[in-house]
Amino acid sequence: EGVLHVQGSVTDASLVADLIAEHSIEAVVSSVMPDLRTAPAPAYQASNVDGVRTLLSCAKEAASVHSFVHISSIAVTNHHIPSHAASEQEPLPPPETYASLYDA
Repeated sequence: EGVLHVQGSVTDASLVADLIAEHSIEAVVSSVMPDLRTAPAPAYQASNVDGVRTLLSCAKEAASVHSFVHISSIAVTNHHIPSHAASEQEPLPPPETYASLYDA
């Protein structure tokens, strides 16, 4: 209850804006992420950059939205390095140690 699940494209600004207005959305929680094992790099760009930008823009323009939460991928802290009980206070790994499926 209180959660709206929608299947559609986060890059569709009209859809996002219409849904926010129609349902008087107060908070947007984004966990946008294509499947890194199968999605081509342009799909990653479209969802994680363009899609999140669309969500943010529509949320900012809507009078009803008071909160925006983006849940990022574990890849942001380099999921190839073992860690236990990591926190946001730990420094990010150096860029040269980061590896992803798109590093070819």
